[in-house]
Amino acid sequence: MANAGALADAQRNADTNVLIKSIVADFQTSEGRTAAREKIRQTLAGSTSPQDAQTKSLATLKSVAALLEEKAPEDAPHVKSWLQSIGNRTAQATNEGGFLGFGGVAVSDAEQAALDQLTAALAKPATS
Repeated sequence: MANAGALADAQRNADTNVLIKSIVADFQTSEGRTAAREKIRQTLAGSTSPQDAQTKSLATLKSVAALLEEKAPEDAPHVKSWLQSIGNRTAQATNEGGFLGFGGVAVSDAEQAALDQLTAALAKPATS
């Protein structure tokens, strides 16, 4: 649900970056969702473990980040920030480690580690 909320917010907000609005519009079509699912299947094909799938996913994010920097440098920070916000919303969707809705933490250590990896994957490569 956190991802659906991010898509709805991006569509609703007049200040949303044009490239993000285009991504959201594509994802709102049956063809766009099918294409996204197929790309995920192709990316994760042959994964032998959750760690392998995670490694492949992070490599894909790094490729996306590099492509954004190359082809749409003025849009890249906006799209990367949006992707990071989706990760944050997903991680914060429910408390971890509580009992009957009390206590716990908004983001578990494992979720924070995943968010840190997401941040690293989306980071602009250092120039030499």
